[in-house]
Amino acid sequence: MARVSVVEGSTEASVARETVTIRLKKLSEWSTRLEYGCELNLGFGVSRGAQKAFVERRLDEIAGVSIYFQRLVPQGEYRVEDGIALAHDLLWNASSSKMRVKRFEEEVLPTSRALKELQEQLYWPFEAMMITALRGNLNMSKAVHTKLVCISEKEATRIGKNLIPALKSKKLVAAGVDQWRVQNRAVKELMESYDWFQPMMVELSKGIVKTAAWGLMWRVTLGAVLSVSDLATDLFVLKQFWDGGEALLLYRNAQLASLSASIGLQLMFVVGQNRKKGLMRILKESLIVLPNSCQKPDRTEVNGRKTVPPLERLKFIFS
Repeated sequence: MARVSVVEGSTEASVARETVTIRLKKLSEWSTRLEYGCELNLGFGVSRGAQKAFVERRLDEIAGVSIYFQRLVPQGEYRVEDGIALAHDLLWNASSSKMRVKRFEEEVLPTSRALKELQEQLYWPFEAMMITALRGNLNMSKAVHTKLVCISEKEATRIGKNLIPALKSKKLVAAGVDQWRVQNRAVKELMESYDWFQPMMVELSKGIVKTAAWGLMWRVTLGAVLSVSDLATDLFVLKQFWDGGEALLLYRNAQLASLSASIGLQLMFVVGQNRKKGLMRILKESLIVLPNSCQKPDRTEVNGRKTVPPLERLKFIFS
């Protein structure tokens, strides 16, 4: 790859060079250490955009190598760390429920040795339970008391649907997964037999809750209602004090001082948190503090270079 620039009628070419070194070290039969080194030399100053694209591409390659080896580990060799890694595999580049289900069905389940062995050992519709749980739809909870070896596909689907109500009823994801375990006998037996399954579901549930439409809508709606209501009541009270004339002058000034102090304190926190990130970042963050102001999120930093949905934009304002 070369860059050609014209300077005073002459043409100068700068040759770019990218060096990548990969070292694989076997630690045990089912454990491999990956050492990855890379260097980018464009022959001229490297822009921040080029640095970001280079780093993102290399991180994707590293993640791909890690996922490849992780899927080769048999179920009998699985540890807690492997269960957490499996959850990250299911959530990788899957920002929606449809993408999670598609990744599970088309990529993870057919190639993961541990999951295929687990299905063969259980003799029950494990896939149906996982697909329903990955969809993240809000349903009514209904406990399933059937033994693990007797679970039908309908009951497995019901168990998957019970995950989201359990997560929503608890403040902590781990507590929600534990409640899901208590409500469903098959899940309890599964977690007792495979110690990596519960940590996997906890990590997986964090991703499900983070991207669930019901969770986002709840936060945005509540935040928007509270923020707008607070602003409306402040303006209404100020108007009442203003119309009251000299008799209410003291109260009007006190209300203005309270609002000014509140906004000033928030701006101080913004400056303190972003003082090392530059003036532009401080100004952008300060716009959110001011009433009725909206910062337009950077498209290159949100949702993989895609436009930001309206709910996501509201989340940035009211969170």
